[in-house]
Amino acid sequence: MPEWRDNYGYTTAATYSRQARRRGPPGLVQAAFACLVARESDGWASQVSYVITDKLAPLGLLAGGAAKAALPTASPLLALRARATLLPAAAANVAGALLRPLFHWPVIAAVITAGGIMDYWLFMLHGLSGAYRQVLGDPVDLLLVAALSVVSAVFHECGHAAGCRYGGARPGRIGVGIYLVWPSFFTDVTDSYRLGRAGRLRTDLGGVYFNLIFMLGLAACYAVTANQVLLLTIAITHLEMLEQLLPFVRFDGYFILSDLVGVPDLFARIGPVLGTAFARGRHTRGEMLRRPARRMITAWVLCVIPLLAFTLGSLLLYLPAFNRSLWLSVNNAGHLVAGDIAGRHPRASSAAGNHPQVAWRSLHR
Repeated sequence: MPEWRDNYGYTTAATYSRQARRRGPPGLVQAAFACLVARESDGWASQVSYVITDKLAPLGLLAGGAAKAALPTASPLLALRARATLLPAAAANVAGALLRPLFHWPVIAAVITAGGIMDYWLFMLHGLSGAYRQVLGDPVDLLLVAALSVVSAVFHECGHAAGCRYGGARPGRIGVGIYLVWPSFFTDVTDSYRLGRAGRLRTDLGGVYFNLIFMLGLAACYAVTANQVLLLTIAITHLEMLEQLLPFVRFDGYFILSDLVGVPDLFARIGPVLGTAFARGRHTRGEMLRRPARRMITAWVLCVIPLLAFTLGSLLLYLPAFNRSLWLSVNNAGHLVAGDIAGRHPRASSAAGNHPQVAWRSLHR
């Protein structure tokens, strides 16, 4: 029979039973121990002892127990790797607190309305032909597009932090890592799991919502400067938003679907769903879900398996040729940028004399 530490020190079951009658209504822990006393002959003692010694004690949840043991770390499928911190948790919380007023409903309605007007004007009335001509005529503008895209991605992560903070949770760090083979930004919003479904969805959608705010800022800058590159950046940001809403890899759409279904890790359900399909009457983990959630996850699994197989197969097949083409494109773009800079600075080009590669090499020291 285990001993339970309460406000009176350590006590046995019999002593606890006598004390409980004098204390009045029990709390949660006291009620649990009272059940143990009442059902002592049914084997509950060994079960509660197992929970205390093997489950609670290793986590450091017992008063006067041993130090908290190191928790096991999960290694989910297709997770972000090689992470580095850009903003620590304290700075991310400050940014979230400053930006969370943007999640008030009047502000959201105004932003969505302005975004619809902006898209109608850009894609139906103005067009992007002027932006294409400007970029083709001056390749240096591609650097501005790339820089603005990076700023948009960082502001996207601030949207997740602000959505998490607005719901009452505390976001963690904002950083960068490698997802599959590409660099990707991330925000630690683990604390949002203690929020309700609406709070988690607000956190998930906060990134694309802040992308929309960023595009409105670019449109305002275009109204002042008439720089067509800003319109091209708006169009590229639209593509980034659509990419983020894809539910097949760990983008925002994946977490939105996960919170809608109520299952935290969809990739962990691929095995149970396939096991249910081939179990032939045996009980599997897939049967533990409610029927609507099980149907949605099954449909997702049937879509994601062939899509990932095709994508990974194509990547492995065409990766060598893609790397060669990418290197040639970057090399040619570098020569174009170097030539454009040299054309803007005649003294630099004349200093090269009969050796035109001197100016190009000096850029890479």
